[in-house]
Amino acid sequence: MTKLLGKLSASYLAAGALLFCTAGVVGAATPAASSAVQASNNATATHVDGSFNLACSFSGAPDSCEYTLDGSNWQPAALSSATVCSALPSCADGTALTLNMRATNADGTGTGSAISRTCDAQAPTTTDNAPAGWQSNDVTVTLTASDAGSGLQYLFNCQDTANTCTPNMAGGSPTNVSVTGSAGSLTQKYVRFLSRDNVYNSETVHTKLVQIDKQAPTGGSITYPNGNTKSPISVSFVNGSDGSGSGMGTRVIERAEATLSGNCGAFGAFGAISTNPASSPISDSVATKKCYQYRYLVQDAVGNLTTYTSPNIAKVK
Repeated sequence: MTKLLGKLSASYLAAGALLFCTAGVVGAATPAASSAVQASNNATATHVDGSFNLACSFSGAPDSCEYTLDGSNWQPAALSSATVCSALPSCADGTALTLNMRATNADGTGTGSAISRTCDAQAPTTTDNAPAGWQSNDVTVTLTASDAGSGLQYLFNCQDTANTCTPNMAGGSPTNVSVTGSAGSLTQKYVRFLSRDNVYNSETVHTKLVQIDKQAPTGGSITYPNGNTKSPISVSFVNGSDGSGSGMGTRVIERAEATLSGNCGAFGAFGAISTNPASSPISDSVATKKCYQYRYLVQDAVGNLTTYTSPNIAKVK
């Protein structure tokens, strides 16, 4: 077998399914193939690719060759060497095939033994659950591949920040891809993936952008009078920004108070007095004989929080 295969030209050993059979001698010079056609390369025991090679070695120096995909309709094949017949057929996805070859010379015709295969011309399909938009925490993307033909061979993936990496990490289905971001920073990574089946049909590369925002807003402030003042109290604020992250979310001004009796007593809990104030300052009407403190809570769109405070204490007698 090894010596016979060695006679096949390189062009017939290229990509695609190689189907071959070895010759037995039946009579002195009649071409004969005594074994069944066998599949290798981009083929399995049940499937061949949508474009594949057929080859068969015969004894008896054949003058012409033919092949069949259905066991009855014969098509011309090439005589690629003195004893090797070959062809480069194609097939439609899902077609049930009966594969065989035969060779003829002046002394007669020799025919191999047919085998059955199914044509698989479709690549697998891969789905993902990558979330859209900015996320506040690390993300696990689950990739799920399916193939109704020859079956999944590998699901490949990679991730980078430039959307250029070649998926080369091989796994099965499902595959979980962990995308992580550093504390206090913005992360944008591309998960790139494709699947390949057992006869080497491959998808084009899929790309999903994963965005992780662990960076809180910056640049805000809150100011108000320090010491004795009157109601209403003017409270000024600066929103700041969220940079290039998920964007500004909810903004809340909160107030805490204490009893004023010569000095300020213990302050109670902060409570909201204004949510998403339209403009600065706001005017806060308060009771007398009280001490007041204010703070400004600014969240971005995914919940990262910055709290702006002031050491000032406003006293209303």
